[in-house]
Order: sequence, then structure tokens, then C-alpha cells
Amino acid sequence: MKKKTQKNSAKKSKTKTKPKKAISKFSYSMGKIILVILFVAVVALALYFILDGSLKLINKRHIYNEKSVGALVMAVEKNDYDKAVEIYEQLSEEDKISLHNNQSFLTAIDNKFSEVLSYEYDSDKNDYKEENEYKFVQYFCRFLHPATVRENVYYFFNTFKLYNSPPYENFKNFIGILNELLKDGNFEEQINLYNNEVEAIRESREQYFKGKVYEEQQDYNNAYLCYANVVIEDTYAYELAKEDIARIKGLMAKEILDQARTFESEGDLENAYYTIKSAPDLLSDVPEIVEYREYITNLYQRANYVPYTGVVYNIFFHSLALYPDIAFSSSRGRELFDIMTTRYEFRKTLEKLYEHGFMLINVTDIYEIYIKDGKEHLKIKEQLLLPEGKKPLIMSFDNMACTHASVGFCKMLTLDDSNNLASIVTIEGVDTLTYDGEHVLILYDFVKKHPDFSYNNAMAVIGISGYESMFGYATADLNSPSRQSELDKAKKVADKLKEMGYVFANHSYYHYTKSSDIPESYTDLQWINYDTNLWKEHIEPILGKTNIYITPGGKNYSVAKYIDGDRTDSCYNYLVDAGYQIILSVGRGQFYANNIIGVANPRFFFGTSLFMDRYNIDGKSFYKTDVVLEQVFGFPYSDIIDPIREKYKQSY
Repeated sequence: MKKKTQKNSAKKSKTKTKPKKAISKFSYSMGKIILVILFVAVVALALYFILDGSLKLINKRHIYNEKSVGALVMAVEKNDYDKAVEIYEQLSEEDKISLHNNQSFLTAIDNKFSEVLSYEYDSDKNDYKEENEYKFVQYFCRFLHPATVRENVYYFFNTFKLYNSPPYENFKNFIGILNELLKDGNFEEQINLYNNEVEAIRESREQYFKGKVYEEQQDYNNAYLCYANVVIEDTYAYELAKEDIARIKGLMAKEILDQARTFESEGDLENAYYTIKSAPDLLSDVPEIVEYREYITNLYQRANYVPYTGVVYNIFFHSLALYPDIAFSSSRGRELFDIMTTRYEFRKTLEKLYEHGFMLINVTDIYEIYIKDGKEHLKIKEQLLLPEGKKPLIMSFDNMACTHASVGFCKMLTLDDSNNLASIVTIEGVDTLTYDGEHVLILYDFVKKHPDFSYNNAMAVIGISGYESMFGYATADLNSPSRQSELDKAKKVADKLKEMGYVFANHSYYHYTKSSDIPESYTDLQWINYDTNLWKEHIEPILGKTNIYITPGGKNYSVAKYIDGDRTDSCYNYLVDAGYQIILSVGRGQFYANNIIGVANPRFFFGTSLFMDRYNIDGKSFYKTDVVLEQVFGFPYSDIIDPIREKYKQSY
């Protein structure tokens, strides 16, 4: 037993020491590669089956979606509202969003929208809301394109503009229905886009039909005013109103001309003259009226007026202090006290001028123009024909910018609903429409009450600068995006003033104020050149051309030298060459400078130009003693001074 065990141990020992067979590195590496390939193959196969299954699912879903959308479109086309809603509600959110790109569905909803817009709506009934087309659009309105809504609203708006049907009430009802119909679609901007224009057209159309009523009543003046308020945006009524205006003016002109000619044929020149003179301003551009007025005026004046020779009186005012207590107690009180006139003082001045025989004339009444060497020259008239005892007076107003509204002055000139000139005045913080807030309104009313205060309907000269606002409109900022709109409003006022008989003058652009636009190194000639070009570019298009220049700050240049033949002042010569034949300044030498009618070689008449002094009515002049008001115009300051001014006299 022992030997056997040893033998077995020996065998085991031999077995343990038997060497293993070696594996080469190459074989090992190849094995790893094969394993990796097998792994990749398995993964790829698995991905294939996964993707294939997903694609099949997606395809099935796409097919399902197409079937569902097709069924949805069919339901819409068949007007089956309940079915369409049922299908839509079963769609996933993703599928619902995809409908925004489905042209068939969008076209079907657009068609429903068109059907809804073709309804005959009754504002007293809501039965249309039960129609499937209405319910379709209301439910699916989020799928309407904003452009589609805007185009349909514009169609109705344009129809309203072009025709008198649909009427305003129908349009507003339509807009209300759209707002209710599309309330879930965020279309407020598109639906209400034209509301403001519609309101303007409504007012315009009301004016037009109101004019028709006046015309039937033969109230031609009010008919004209209504037709004149029709706006160009009202396509239907605007052209009709223009035709009606032409017809109305023709009827009015014929009526007045027939009456005046009847008086003339009876030898009654006075009634013929005053009949044609009473023609309303709206007929001022009717050729027959203009021609007959000139004809009968010459006849009447030659028969009744007497020759006048001598001084042409000249007077001017700045803006009116409507509430002098506010003006004179403000931080600018001293300045306003010195250069402004109160409303009370202006009215008193008009009364006294009228009592003392003064009569307004235009600058153009004192000269004639003739051409010499290709250049315009002036010829001062040898006489004026005026009513006996009357003296010619040129009146002017400077700086009508309306920039002192906060301290008791006019805020703005405007046109009222009847196209009459009016003023806006701030009273206790409230803007109020008035008809006596500036001298142009007060003077016009005074002349209407006293027609013999005006020669041939003359009013006054208005000097306008550019560096401040114009009539209260923000026209000074050349870079303002709203400037053109403000200029348009200012032009309407300017046109109205010209219609009323006022004429405009260049009162310089910057009024000699400092401006970053003008280098400080500029000479006077460079300044006036630059300034005048600015005025011609920016102000002249609003007011029209003028040959009158009112010097800023009463500058006289070296005009006194011209009397002795020294005509070398470059600034004065520049103004004349720029087309300004009448130069108005500030001075009290009326009997010296303005003694021109029938006078041989007037001192300040230079062939191509006439220089005139103007007497200033303001706080400074009231308390000066060099050339007092009574010496020139015949009445003392005490007759016109506002009692409120006296209260502030000691303070200043």
C-alpha cells in the first residue's frame, strides 16, 4: 500500500510539471477583434430592429394623422361642426400645431371665414351665432392668418370710404361682430386698425349731408362751410363736395353781382360798392367778383374819396397779454411788461385810432411797380384816394409764435369746426377755444364792425420768425419727426389769415438770437445771408413769398447814410437783392421817415426799396418822453394804458 501511494505521488508530480502550449500574440489580437466585430454586429442588428419598428410606428402615425386631418378638412367642408371638433380634440398637441402648416386645413378655415363675412347681419338679432360657419371660425380662429383678417377688414373699410353703403352703423356693427368672433385669436390690432379713420370719415360725411340740407334751404354760406369740412380721406364725399363748393360759390357770386349791378344801373354807386364789399371771404378767389370789385371800387372812390398826400403812419404790436396780472408777476415779468401790450390796451388803441380818423391800408397801396433795366423798381404814388378826413395807417404784428401760454398769453391759433379762425387759451389749467385771444382776431372783428376803418379790406402785416414755434405749432425743431405735421397745421392757419386779408413779412429766422447753427465768427452780412436762406427754405413754403422784411430788434443798418448817397451797407443791399422791397424797422420819426405820399424825393425811398419807421405800442413807449403817442397819433397814453399795468409800474 505504501509503494502504491508513492507511485501515485510520483505520477502527480510528473503531471504538474508538464509545460502548457503557448498562444501567440497575433492569435490573441485577432480574437479580440473578432469579439468586437461580433459585438458591433449585435448592437447594429438591435438598432436596426429598434429603428425599423420606430419608423413603422411613425409611418403608421403619419398615416393616421393624414387620415385624421383629411377627415377634419372633410368635416369642415361638409359644415359638420361637431364632427370637426371631435376629430380635432383627439389630435395630439403636436398634431394640432402641425395644422398651422397644413394648407388644405387653412384654406378650409379661410373659406369658412369668407362665408361668415358674407352674412347679412342684423344688430338686433344674434341668430347668426348658431350657424355652423360662425362656430367653425370662432373655434378655429387661431388658424386664421393676421393678413387674412386685415385684408377683409380693409375691404369693408375701403367700401365704406368709396360708397355711402354700408353706412357707418353697419361698419361699426361689423367690427363689433369680428371682435366677438375672433376674441380667442389675438386679432384686435387687425380688426381695429382703421377705427380712427372711420370716425374722421363719419364726421366728414355728416358735414356733407348737413351741407345738402343747408343748400336745400338756400343757406349757401353754411352749406359751403359744411362742404369745406369734408376731408380728402372721405373718397365718396370729397369729390362731390368739391363740385358742390364750386356750384355754391357760383350761385352766391351771381346773387351778389346781380344785386350790385342793379344798384350801379340805378346810379347808386355807394350801395353797389358796399354790396360787393360785403361779399364773404370764400368768394375772394372768384374772378368775376375780383374783377367787379376792382371796377366798382375805382368808380366809387373817384366819386366819393379825396386825394391824400403826406405821412403814411405805421404802428406795431407784439403779442397780447390776455391776463396781465399773470404775465407781469411771472419770472419774465419785466421783459413782458416792457415789450408786450395787453388785450385791454390793444382794444383801446383801435378805438382811439378809429376816432382820430385813421384807416388801415396795405403796404402795396402806396406804390406801383415798373421794370427798369430788367429790375423791379417802385414808384411811390403821388396821392391816395381816401374818404375825407381819413389818414393811412399800416399796422403790423411781430413774432406771432404763441410761446408764452403759461404766463397769460394765447397758446395757439386754430380753425374751429366752421373753418373760422380761433384761439386756444389756457384758463385755470384748461385749454379753452376763444375768439379774442390774439390781435388778429380782435382786429378782424373790429373791421367787420367798422368797415370804414379799412381801405379795400386791408388788415395788418404779420412778421414771422422761425426759431420759435409758428402760431403755437412746434415747427422750430428741423429734426423733429412730427415737424411736417405741425407745419401742415400752421399752413392751414396761415392760409386762413391770408384769406382774412392779412399779409406776411420775413422777420428773420433767428431774430438775432444765438444759435449753435451760426458760428460766432460770422459777420453781420454772413449772418443775414445764412438767416435769410433758412427763412426762405423753411418758412416761405408755409406763408408764401413776400417782399416785406421786418428787421429783428429794430435794426436800422446804416440806412441813414443812404440819404446822402452812401449806399454801401452790405446787409441792407443784400436784403433788397434778395427781393425785399419794403424794409420795416422801429422808430418814432413818422413825420420824418414816412412822409412819402406826394413828396418829391422821400428821404428813405431808394428806387428799388422803401425803408419805413414803425411806432411801437408797449410798456417802453408808454413811459418815454422823446416822441410821445399824442404827438404822432393825436391821443395820449392815458387813454389806452391798462389800469393793471399801472399797478406794476413802480416794480419795474
